[in-house]
Amino acid sequence: LVVQRIGMGMGTVTVDYAVNGGTAERGTDYTVADGTLTWSNGDTANKTIRVSLIDDATAERTETLVMSLSNVTFTDEPTPLGDPASAVLSITDNDDAGFVVESTSGSLTVTEGGPAAAATVALTSRPLADVTVSFETPSRVTVRTANSADNTRLVFTPSNWNISQTVELLAVDDAEVQATVTQTVTARTQSLDTAYDNLSDTLDVTIEDNDGQTSGGGGGSGAFGGSWLLALIGLGLLRRRRLMH
Repeated sequence: LVVQRIGMGMGTVTVDYAVNGGTAERGTDYTVADGTLTWSNGDTANKTIRVSLIDDATAERTETLVMSLSNVTFTDEPTPLGDPASAVLSITDNDDAGFVVESTSGSLTVTEGGPAAAATVALTSRPLADVTVSFETPSRVTVRTANSADNTRLVFTPSNWNISQTVELLAVDDAEVQATVTQTVTARTQSLDTAYDNLSDTLDVTIEDNDGQTSGGGGGSGAFGGSWLLALIGLGLLRRRRLMH
């Protein structure tokens, strides 16, 4: 922030400056010490108030601080406060709220009755409140996590947000013969931090069946087909014997 002295520059001038408002928090969002600016006799150069921003990992809305001037003193040339005597500084955040779900091994394929496939879930910034990630699964897929309270969900907190967590995906093992299909699992967030509430990401999973194909109705490969063939041959022999007599 720049403060300008206007006039001939005669005598010494001082002015106090201090933060007296805004939505940003000193020590959390920025650092600046209240102080006094001084112009000596003949000095008309601009003076600077430096505000240092604190770069954190929390996704926040744009915040403000209000810097005000007060208590002008002068030894010669009258120097009242001009207009404006305060300035509003807007602090724009550089962190975006979000999360990413991705496979640990490229494409995801699971087989009924087979081992689980794994995916990782990670937040992109520190939330202001806990973030619960739940999974909307199609009929042929289930999920499993290490969360002891509910092994179908993951929970991130403001303290462990930067540690990725794992979700396992398993194919539902049934007795029905089904084609190999690719289905979509949707991960969705819930949080009291509005920036992290109701976000979603998706993951495609290929499901393979473990039930073999059934054989057709006719043919002699089954036990029933073999017996019928033997019966027909026997009948043919009996007819031949009758014709020979």
